[in-house]
Amino acid sequence: MNLLVDKWKYGFLKPQYRRKFITQKNDEGLRSSKISNKGQIEASENVKFLDDSFYHELKYYNWEQIDYFIKLKYHYHGIYTGTIEYMDHTKSDWRNNKIIKIEALITFNLNLANKMTGVGSYKYFNRDDFGKFDFQIDEQNLNRIIAKYENTIPSGLSEGYEIWEKV
Repeated sequence: MNLLVDKWKYGFLKPQYRRKFITQKNDEGLRSSKISNKGQIEASENVKFLDDSFYHELKYYNWEQIDYFIKLKYHYHGIYTGTIEYMDHTKSDWRNNKIIKIEALITFNLNLANKMTGVGSYKYFNRDDFGKFDFQIDEQNLNRIIAKYENTIPSGLSEGYEIWEKV
């Protein structure tokens, strides 16, 4: 396939996005309506339970003041690689406003049949921390990507979704 046609058909995602929202699955996979001490957990862990959901927002990421970027590079045939920024939970202290970022390498493949969904993986630099994600491009807003992540190693405990918006 001609490289220009390939890039036009499958290389349409922008090179840079900013994370606007991140969630994590509630402990034991409970719906927020089944958690009795929500207020206490929200205050002590700086999270916000989403109404009638299995997820809570990670408020300590502090979107209004700190940008977390996703940088993509298109290769060919729907394949992208890049980096994604997260808070380094081993070194950061959100209570004292000390946020240290860490990057992970990402690779994902666009579903060539519908061009709106895909799968991928991530691996943190300098750490044995791997996972996978499914993503969906918002058909109503092509500048927005919803990515559902799931940690594989080391614990398999981290699972949730993120929303990325084009910069």
